[in-house]
Amino acid sequence: MGKLKFYEKGFSLFELIIVIAMIAILTTIAIPLFSKMNSNMRLKGSARDIHSLLQLTRLRAIKEQAFVVVDFDPDRDGNLQGNYIAFVDDNADFTRDGIEEIFYQNNLQVDIQMTSAAFGPSPAKTYTCFNINGFPVDSLLNEYSGTVNLSNAYNSHQISLNAVGLSTVQ
Repeated sequence: MGKLKFYEKGFSLFELIIVIAMIAILTTIAIPLFSKMNSNMRLKGSARDIHSLLQLTRLRAIKEQAFVVVDFDPDRDGNLQGNYIAFVDDNADFTRDGIEEIFYQNNLQVDIQMTSAAFGPSPAKTYTCFNINGFPVDSLLNEYSGTVNLSNAYNSHQISLNAVGLSTVQ
């Protein structure tokens, strides 16, 4: 075999087409996996956001020596739309009056659904209120626990709040 001439060096057109076809096949396999992974990361981030909000609200109740509410159905129509607020409840009625300050407000991302939010004994409420000691309480000042469930097309997460005010993500 002799020395190659300048125009004989490099890849043939056939080799180049094979490499491009392999890249196209790998890309079509990888894109749906990245989409699923991205959606699951958004779900986990939303669950952590609610977990952090519950802890922040608990600490704010202790710091301000006030009742502080996290409401997952702010308009109280029984339809969880994925928006939620946290506010200092000045008159301890567990509903936001026009003058009460909202210190946190958020909406879930489009592909994430809040499937349930249930706090306290039956009938469960879609909100939780922390008292001056940081415990979740109902209108009779009984301590209780609750859960918030989030899901997307691939997975679900549950945020649990126990009777002493600590939350976990599962």
